[in-house]
This record gives sequence, C-alpha cells and structure tokens, in this order.
Amino acid sequence: DYFGSALGAFLFGSFFLPALGKFSVFSALGLSLFLIGICFFVNYGLKSRVAPLRARSFPFFLPHYIVITIFAAFLLSGTFISPQSRESQSKFTDMRIKNPFPHYIVKNNDKTLYKINSFDLDETKNIKGYAAPIELVLTFDKKGEILNLNIKSNKETPTFIKKMESYLLKYKGLEPDKNIYGENGIDTVSGATMSSTAIKKIIFRIRKLFLSDILKISSTESITEEKSDLSYIPALFVCLFFVFALISFFLGSNLLRFLILVLSIIFLGYKYNLMLSLVDFGLFYSSTFFTAFAKIVLSILILMTLLLFCNFWCGYICPLGAVQEFIHTIRRFLWKLVSGNKEYHELLCSQKTHKSTLLKYLSYTRYLLLAVSLSFFSLTLSQNFLDWDPLSYFFMLELATSTQKLIALILVIFSIFSFRPHCCYICPAGALFSLFNKITLLNKFIPIRLYNKCDFGVKSAKDITCIVCNRCTLTKKPKKNSKKLPN
Repeated sequence: DYFGSALGAFLFGSFFLPALGKFSVFSALGLSLFLIGICFFVNYGLKSRVAPLRARSFPFFLPHYIVITIFAAFLLSGTFISPQSRESQSKFTDMRIKNPFPHYIVKNNDKTLYKINSFDLDETKNIKGYAAPIELVLTFDKKGEILNLNIKSNKETPTFIKKMESYLLKYKGLEPDKNIYGENGIDTVSGATMSSTAIKKIIFRIRKLFLSDILKISSTESITEEKSDLSYIPALFVCLFFVFALISFFLGSNLLRFLILVLSIIFLGYKYNLMLSLVDFGLFYSSTFFTAFAKIVLSILILMTLLLFCNFWCGYICPLGAVQEFIHTIRRFLWKLVSGNKEYHELLCSQKTHKSTLLKYLSYTRYLLLAVSLSFFSLTLSQNFLDWDPLSYFFMLELATSTQKLIALILVIFSIFSFRPHCCYICPAGALFSLFNKITLLNKFIPIRLYNKCDFGVKSAKDITCIVCNRCTLTKKPKKNSKKLPN
C-alpha cells in the first residue's frame, strides 16, 4: 500500500501536473474521491449484506510493480510527443499562388496543372475521418478534370487507408460535368465508411472551389449529407449489450450470456465493427479521439465497468472473443454427439483444463505485445506497429492484407482446439483491461468463483489469465451454518 501510494504521488507530480495542468488534475482527483466515497459507503456502510469472496486476477508482487511502472512511463510518454502536424507536409517546388485560395501551378511538358492541398484550405482542413483530418492532394488540368489524387498525413487505420488507394481511382479522370453525390455519384466504401465519406467530402469541396474560383465554371451540385452508419443506433446497441451483460452477470445465466455473445457477433462485429483495438489505444496515445459517437460511448462504458465492477467487455460482449468461444462450443457439441454423451447443458459451462508451465508463461505474451507495440508507436507515431491486432480487421477481411487474413485463419483454427486462444495469449486490449482487476470499487458484489472449473486453467485469484467471463462462478450464497466455502 505504501509503495502504491508513493508510486501514485510520483506519477501525478512528475507527469500529470506538467502535462494536463492543475485544474484538470485536481478536477479528476475530486471526481475520483467522490466516486471512492460512494463505493466505500456501499461496501462498508450497508452492513446487512454479506460480502462474497473477493477475486482478483493480477498478481501484484514487487516485480509486477516494476513492470507496471515501466509500462506507465511508456504510456505517459505519449503525452509529451506532439501529434503529427496538421500543416501541409507536401513540399512543392512549383509556383505557389495565394489567391483566390492557396494552390500550386505545375508546368509539365508544356501543360499547366494545378495542385491543391486540403490542409491549405479552411473549407477542408478540419474534415475528419475515423479520428483526425485527412491530408489529400488533388491535381487538375485546365479543363477541370481530376488527373491525380494522393493521401498524405492521416491517422486512419493503416489497413483501411491502403485500400483507399483503389477507391481514389474512381475519382481519377472525373470531368467537371460528372457528379460526386447523387444517384450517379460515387459510393463510399463499406467497412471504411467514415474514411471514405471524409475523402469524398474533401474532393467535392476542393473541386467546387477550383471550378468556381479558378476556371469560373458554375456548379449546381451540392453535398448530400449521408447519415453515418456509426451514429446513434449503434451507440444504442452498445448500451443495450452492457445492460444485458450486467443482468447476465448478476443472475449467473450462462444461456443469456451465450445469447449476448451471438448477437454481439452479428451487430457489433459484422454490422458495425465496433471494438477497441490496439490502433484505438494508439490514438489515445497521441491525444486523438474518435469521431464516431458509438466508439465514444463504448469507451466510456468499458472504462466505467472496469472501475466499478470488472471486465465485462472481454467475457460478455467482445465479438472476436465470442467467435472463438462459438467455434470451440460447436466442436465440443460435435464431440459429445459423436461420443454419445448427451450432457448438452454442460456446453455453456466451463470445463476443467490442465494448465502446463509453458502455457502459463505464454499467457504473459499479450502484455509483452502490448508494451512493445505501444513503445515503438510512442517513438515513431507510426500505426504500422499497431494494425497487426486482429480486433481492428477480423470482421472486415475484405479490407485486410494477405498477412492479416492468414492471422485470422490461424486464429480460427486454434479456436477449434483451444478455448479463446486470442484472449489468452495475444489480445492487447484484454491485457490492458486486466490491469484494472485490482481496483474494482464494487468488488463486494462480484460472485464467488470456482477456479477448478476454468477453461483457461486458472487456479487462483492471482492468475493473470482470468478474463472474468464468470462461467465458473457460484451465484448462490453459502449457507450461514456452512463451515466450508467452495475452493
């Protein structure tokens, strides 16, 4: 406790105060103390409720304090690394003209071309894609035809932005009389809606300015505001999933939990691709926040449940974890069918698993992957160190690279033989979320866990592999005259 208090004081004094300022830090401290006071009253003020056994999953002895300190230092170092400049990174050696708006005149084989950078224009420099503005350079000829398009600085998912290169070909050769919006316009890319919508809007506004102010060609076309697929409806789905996850958690209903996971695959996975991945952690690193309202709601709910109860996301909602569990459950069902064992009710419960020493140490690899990826990103600000995470592309394989598709295939194959292999050995999000298992403020209401029934081979509350799926929990309270509690 003394060591933790000293570490907390050191981090606040050395990092948070200089980076965030006194007002932000003390406001956060005041809110934290208020929440802790409420939780203290609930845990210790209500004497009538008998607290079940507490269960935590991270072994906080001295070496792990050191690991967490190093990890926190890398994490906070992102605060002092300034995000990529939003000023134009494209340096042209050609003539720069300021009026009627900034643009470049290029002489190429006796042809006069015009280059326009989106970051030079007030109308386009603040148009955001997934998380930040996108720098786009357009080249026009004297007739107003688009000859070339190049994406420069951006903070989009690297895999998706590479696929945008083929999308830009739809605009290449676009003549002034052709529409971008409307029935005969150009559609956005499914699965990368926010990025392609932002690019489409940037191209439209630059072309309209060029035609009207440079070539003096009037255009009656206007932007048709497309309602983003990631808006209020998916945010509502996210809220409903968390509500039903809480209900399933406290009722101890494995059937309801499995139903939630199946629906999560359909809606949060294939329909909306709503998950927090390593790429999203990199955005937080560089002080960049999501444009999508549903992603903001998801982040807030995950953080709230981590602080108050436990990691609901991994065990109850995560679509990728649900796919792995679904595949493994089907394999168990077929095995029971072939072997003649008709105890099908056991399919949704955990099964005792032997955990070897090798697998025990392999479970630490997800922490290593998280620390290494974020460390290299903090030094380079290149998202290429982050987009290997299957959480960012598993449900959008049409936009994934060949290597990423191979990783997804291997993950599916291993899920047949092992229960949630990605969650156990690879997942960086689960690694980060498990760090909160020690500070759940309302742990009094967490059900008792029977570790000898765990699919991961978890043996105690100190086992780092636990993802708090609670498939092994005991929801009924022990009798008052009972002398023994379950192992």
